[in-house]
Amino acid sequence: MRILHLVHGLPPDRVGGTETYTWQLARALAARGHEVEVLATTKDLGRADLSLRSSVREGVQVHSLAHNLLHADFRATWDDPRIVAAIAPLLSRRYDLVHVQHLIQLGMTLPARFAQQGAAVVMTLHDYWSQCARHGQRLHPDGNLCATLDPQRCGACLVTFEHNQGRWERRLMPVVRMVKQASGLDLSASARRAKRWLGKRAPVATAATQADAARALAEQVVVRATELRQQLSAQVQLYFAPSRFVLERSVLDGGLPRERMVHLPFGIADGVLGVRSPRPAEAPLQIGYLGARIRAKGPDLLLRAWAQLPNELRQSGVLRVCGSDANEPAYQAELRQLALAAGARLEGVLDRAAVARLYAELDLLVVPSRWWENAPLVVQEARAAGVPLLVADHGGLAELVEPGIDGWRFRPGSVEDLSTRLAQVLSRELDTRALHPRPVPAWSWHVDQVEAHYRAVVS
Repeated sequence: MRILHLVHGLPPDRVGGTETYTWQLARALAARGHEVEVLATTKDLGRADLSLRSSVREGVQVHSLAHNLLHADFRATWDDPRIVAAIAPLLSRRYDLVHVQHLIQLGMTLPARFAQQGAAVVMTLHDYWSQCARHGQRLHPDGNLCATLDPQRCGACLVTFEHNQGRWERRLMPVVRMVKQASGLDLSASARRAKRWLGKRAPVATAATQADAARALAEQVVVRATELRQQLSAQVQLYFAPSRFVLERSVLDGGLPRERMVHLPFGIADGVLGVRSPRPAEAPLQIGYLGARIRAKGPDLLLRAWAQLPNELRQSGVLRVCGSDANEPAYQAELRQLALAAGARLEGVLDRAAVARLYAELDLLVVPSRWWENAPLVVQEARAAGVPLLVADHGGLAELVEPGIDGWRFRPGSVEDLSTRLAQVLSRELDTRALHPRPVPAWSWHVDQVEAHYRAVVS
């Protein structure tokens, strides 16, 4: 089959769960003899906006679309006709199947465009993007979940959401591109620092102006939700839901058709993670966090909970917080202060070999996410490596971790409850050695299932 994946990024530029999964699946399908292509966006101030470049990586043809967030307005974040024009060379091809991994920065009209060319369309529900314009996380800036969708609350939220490049950024971008083309020097990082400096000097909007903007955005939120529901329901023939939780939310809140939903858990390749190594009973417990260091994922909750522990308990363990610090600069400064006060170690991005070593060394992996995680790969990998888990008791996390078998749960967002659980682990009241995490589906099984569903919708 000739297959095209649509996604908002790929490793090594973006290493989130959706991006990593897409790349793994594309390579696996190519290895099975399919003709596989990926259309992925990338933010590159050194390239002309919406320019398309193609290359072949590990048997997969990758089409890289430079997307620098030069939206004309808020509507363009989900419906931008410029995207259709930019990928015209791909629309002239004949694909048997298009697999939508994510439409952020690509827009809602692409499935229909490819369907018009005769392609079957399937979609993996990685998050709640069709319901929430703020990263698809249904998480308000105050840190509270949006358990009930309220357009007025969405409008107030989106006032503070940078979905577009500002006036100064647009002025800096041509300079960055010119320097990169002339010398190869990439000034993107300097431009981002200039953006933050200029943002601090920009005049603050009045309360009345913000209220007007929030009301206008609230109206657009209703339009967005309606149009996305209609477009996706009309064009997508089959939806893969990695968790039952995201399946239910997509039906109840997203309005997508239940009869086209398939619960398909992710799989993990055998033998790539190693197995947790046995350690002496008196050795300090290794407690870890692995993932992007952003507020939605809650590493600050873990650091605060660790700081609340009595010193003698902290001495019986080591806390390692691993992951990218590329986003949310103010939050990164906050994490550094918290880690210093708590006596925890902040570690950066780990390559796959280092991730395997981390799993082999950990006694407990903590996933304290504030948002309703779907089916995070880090949880699946930890279970496959035999690492016990301590997770926030909501969303797909609660579905994946059975208390007393895979690990334990704590009350979402509660530093006190998380600290209590950590104290129980460090005191051995909760014994990580007594746990035996359940196996997860094999990666080969997962790819078999995807292939079978592909054949069914194409036929």
